[in-house]
Amino acid sequence: METGESAMPCLTVQRDGTVGIWVYVQPRASKSGITGIHDGCLKLAITSPPVDNKANRAVAAFLADLFKISQKNIKLSSGDKSRRKLFILAGVTFAELQERIEPIVLRG
Repeated sequence: METGESAMPCLTVQRDGTVGIWVYVQPRASKSGITGIHDGCLKLAITSPPVDNKANRAVAAFLADLFKISQKNIKLSSGDKSRRKLFILAGVTFAELQERIEPIVLRG
């Protein structure tokens, strides 16, 4: 697993060629969205509560919408019960992910 050399330390390329994205989840937020970078992770505010896997499903749905890929291509790899999670995304490249999130994060 390699971390991409960019302003996006949250992105990794997996051995099988898929791309990983580390996220730090803030559940029960008033509004869902990207709020910045926190501890090397993309920080996401999610309106869903961290109960019965609802927040994890909401993060997967948010990422699918953000990157225009199917939720079937998004798998939670680690952090099921943690705020810090690694999602593996298939069907999208490192460059595409970086191109999509970098302007949002740098905007502030």
